[in-house]
Amino acid sequence: PVGGRDRDADERVWHRAASAAAPNEQLAADLEAAAQRARDRGALSTAAALLRRSVALTPGQDVRARREVALARAELMGGRPSTARHVADGALPRLPGGTARGDAQVVIGQALLAQGLVVEAAEVLSSAAAALAADPAASADALLTALNAAMWAGPAAISRVARLRV
Repeated sequence: PVGGRDRDADERVWHRAASAAAPNEQLAADLEAAAQRARDRGALSTAAALLRRSVALTPGQDVRARREVALARAELMGGRPSTARHVADGALPRLPGGTARGDAQVVIGQALLAQGLVVEAAEVLSSAAAALAADPAASADALLTALNAAMWAGPAAISRVARLRV
């Protein structure tokens, strides 16, 4: 089956990555693709492990920061919001403005929400909605998640989020 061939290829790329001693963009990209296939089949821990190694092998800081956001998202999906928040926080300063930063802020906000830090989540997700203004669907998703967090945080947080203009 095709899935079996993909898994064999993914195992080969994992073993090539394990023996890599220096950054290698092609290998990092291959690991990122393998992580996507793992995520697609529901292997969230495998996806996170592949992305972690992809990040380590990525030579360029801008691409590394983007992959760190993907890793943070995988950690969040795998039930590790604290790790997700830590990874995304680390990537945030190295990301360009706009949607890249907004994507990282969404992960941070969702991690905060998963940790029960609803006031902080509402604030971060509101900022993410503004940063994602160029992508109306992503901005609306971030704003709706911010409103969800704000509902748990109370009336003052709802008012702050409701005043946001995206």
